Amino acid sequence: QEHVFAAIENARADFEEGDVGAGKGMVCHGLKGGIGSASRIVELDGARYTLGVLALAKHGRLEDLCIGGKRVGAQIAAHMESFIVVMATDLPLCARQLERVVKRASVGLARLCIYICYFSGEVFLGFSTTNRVPHESARAVLPCTVLHEGRIDAVFRAMGEAT
Repeated sequence: QEHVFAAIENARADFEEGDVGAGKGMVCHGLKGGIGSASRIVELDGARYTLGVLALAKHGRLEDLCIGGKRVGAQIAAHMESFIVVMATDLPLCARQLERVVKRASVGLARLCIYICYFSGEVFLGFSTTNRVPHESARAVLPCTVLHEGRIDAVFRAMGEAT
């Protein structure tokens, strides 16, 4: 409990990344891994929305590592894989859309030539801060804003790029 409250108290926009906290001991493609973040801005109907990704990486075999589309991994094989991605956004997404967007984290992993395998442990989570449901309300029916399905491709792209 004390660690949770300490983490909440120390939360800020700029935070440590790399070989810290949950990033300690992470290995990626047989090399040092860690924790990192990225975000993208998605513009829809003149409004700007932010999609942010926090990734904790421990994945890949060195021989599968690609940088700039070229295989640069050589002979060493470290075959323990896992990847945790948390996506937060202010985009108005329903639960089904959140699930669809979060699955696009695999697009970002594929760009690194990460192959999900038997030993993999990928975990993708996502949430939106747009539609807040009050604990108590005088209203029985509450308003909800949601993205039109025909406009979701830009969000898919943002998720893949941020991951």
